[in-house]
Amino acid sequence: MGLKTYTSEQAKKLILSGKLPPITIVEGYLDLNGCTYLQSLPDGLKVEGWLGLYGCTSLQYLSNDLKVVGWLYLKGCPSLQLPYGIPEGVKGEVWVDEEVLRNNKEHLLTMVNTDFGEESKELYKKILAEG
Repeated sequence: MGLKTYTSEQAKKLILSGKLPPITIVEGYLDLNGCTYLQSLPDGLKVEGWLGLYGCTSLQYLSNDLKVVGWLYLKGCPSLQLPYGIPEGVKGEVWVDEEVLRNNKEHLLTMVNTDFGEESKELYKKILAEG
C-alpha cells in the first residue's frame, strides 16, 4: 500500500470526519488549531510543513510515527499525554505550554533532545529543575 498525498485542506476535512487513512502525506502546513473534539491523528501521518494543534483540548496522544518537517504547535492541549516524548519524526521547533509540560512531568526526560521554541525551552528547563 503506497503513501497517499493530500493538500492541507483535503487532509483537514478528512481528519475532522475521521476518514483520513493511515500512512498519509500532507503537502504544506496542517492547521487543526481549535479542533476541540480531535482526540488523535492517524498513524503514519507526515506533514511537509508545520502542524498547528493549538487549543485541541481533547487531543490525547501523538503517534510515535508522526513526522512533521516544520514546527509543531501544542499549546492549549490539556488532555495530551506524551509517554514517549515528542515523536522523533518532528524536525522543527516544538511549542508547548506549561500545562502540557506539567501534565507530562513524569515523561520530561524523554523530551531532553526536543528542539523546543525559546519560550517552551525555558518552561521545560524550569519544570525539569523542580524535580
